[in-house]
Amino acid sequence: MFTNLLLDDLIFTVSFTKFAETHFLKKFRKKHKGKRWEITEKSICDDLARIANNLQKTQQVDQLYHSENLWVFKYDFRVAQTNESPKSSGNRCV
Repeated sequence: MFTNLLLDDLIFTVSFTKFAETHFLKKFRKKHKGKRWEITEKSICDDLARIANNLQKTQQVDQLYHSENLWVFKYDFRVAQTNESPKSSGNRCV
């Protein structure tokens, strides 16, 4: 849930930490070979970059922290070509 709604024209920067790369993304790439993970990773970045436009009113994203120029979100996602919903899949990123 968002305590402060974002302006529609904001574009956010999305990045993965080195820790996430070595511990989590590596496992996702191995488990979901080929285009499935590539599509999912691009979708995560695109969705979070445009979070103000369409996601802030859904249950897929929760605001964890906000300061003047820093926002931290928890985003539930599903891997492409799977039949799970984002919430029930248990896949999330901060």
